Amino acid sequence: LKATGGKLNIFADNPKLVRIAAFPLNIMIQPRVAPAFADCGIDSRPGSDALALIHRHLPEAVPTPVRRGPLDGGITQVGLFAFDADATAMAEAQGATDDMPLRSWFEDAGILVSRSTPGTEPLFSAAFKGGHNGEHHNHNDVGSFVIAVEGTAFLLDPGGEVYTRRTFSPQRYVSKVLNSYGHPVPIVAGTLQKTGSAARAQVLAADFSADTDRLLLSLKDAYAVPQLTRLERLFENHREAHTMVIEDRVAFSSPQAFGTALVTYERVFQRPDGTVVVFAAEGAVEVAVETTGGDWVTEIEEIENPGRPSPKRLGFNLVAPAREASIRFTIRPVPLAADLPGVYVAPEVGPGFEPDLDAALTVEGEAFSQQEGGDVTVCSKVGASGQAFKFWDQPGHALTWTFTVPASGRYAIQVRACQDNSTDTSRTVLVDGRPAAVPGPTVFFPRTGGWSSTADDWRDLYLAVGGKALVAELDAGKHTVTLLAEVKGGLNLDWIRLVPLR
Repeated sequence: LKATGGKLNIFADNPKLVRIAAFPLNIMIQPRVAPAFADCGIDSRPGSDALALIHRHLPEAVPTPVRRGPLDGGITQVGLFAFDADATAMAEAQGATDDMPLRSWFEDAGILVSRSTPGTEPLFSAAFKGGHNGEHHNHNDVGSFVIAVEGTAFLLDPGGEVYTRRTFSPQRYVSKVLNSYGHPVPIVAGTLQKTGSAARAQVLAADFSADTDRLLLSLKDAYAVPQLTRLERLFENHREAHTMVIEDRVAFSSPQAFGTALVTYERVFQRPDGTVVVFAAEGAVEVAVETTGGDWVTEIEEIENPGRPSPKRLGFNLVAPAREASIRFTIRPVPLAADLPGVYVAPEVGPGFEPDLDAALTVEGEAFSQQEGGDVTVCSKVGASGQAFKFWDQPGHALTWTFTVPASGRYAIQVRACQDNSTDTSRTVLVDGRPAAVPGPTVFFPRTGGWSSTADDWRDLYLAVGGKALVAELDAGKHTVTLLAEVKGGLNLDWIRLVPLR
């Protein structure tokens, strides 16, 4: 276009090019989540420079101006190509993925991206893949899917592995990340999916409306199992009910083994009623499981993935062979619950727990009266009242604060803390040198998103176990509160309080 002085414009009047250019946004499940199908990485997303270039020439594909990253010389780099930047087209904007349609349906590829109704909370969206097993950078993944809530893919396709010689050799599908074992798809009569374009999902129904998206696929052709007479996978997104359904229905000419799977990088907890909760610091999804065809068992294992995080495979398998069977997953976003291990749940203020904050006794975090097993660094932190401290992260490191209690009564313990660990962060609580409860309580702290180094990441928390506040019966006089790190995990503290209860 530039070389010909605008005479040759391959961007003009080309509807197919517009559809191609819109793909980076249309494949996104949510603004920060794309499905990691085939060799994609789980953090893949369109680059701002590419979107800015598309917006400049095909604004109908990317209608919102995109802020591009600063590059020397005003050059936009897209793949192997460099282009002069157009500052007016790169104006700061809300972001190209703010307003996403209800769905993107790639009919030829058999991929459905089904999203929440705009304006509803939480964002609850999914991508569901049909396709075939002869695609570029193929994985044996017919029927795979990703389900995300507010920017976290709780159930997912694990994406590609770190490339090795094996990746592009005849042994490619030895890898459990590349063969169907590491994907959320069935295992039929002990057999994984076959490779090649003949292993193809057939679209039996594709019904879309404002409230419900429904896709029904036959996965039968993906398995070389002579006894298999039917294998259907149903996907439904019920927007108003905030519910996703994945159901597998299988039939054989003679009894055979059958199982299916969910895959996640997050934590998993199975309740006594069989409900599965997949959770992270940001939230959780609950999976209700309904089965027919006999008894089922659940098996959880990690899939080896050298050089990258190992995904967890939640296998759901028939105990005995069956001629017909079904398994239905009903998936909903849920708040973090008190029974989840390692999770902080704030106690509810109300009858039985009515703290009087106006009468609280506060000691600054850095004003501890005793320290054992380590040395914190007292420093300034964004948003702190006075100073705070850091480097409280090693096992055996205990800090003690002394309070003078004016009146006997019941007291809750409140802290202002921040942390951004990827693993559980906990402390054991001692009052006057003794466990604050029997057995000695381990309290967990939520991930607040940072260490208050460049932004205010503090959060006010009542120390609690299982959603119930720790309460100490104290006489008037001097008392100590000790927090002991028994496992590795940093925690920054601004202040600590004793709060009398009404």
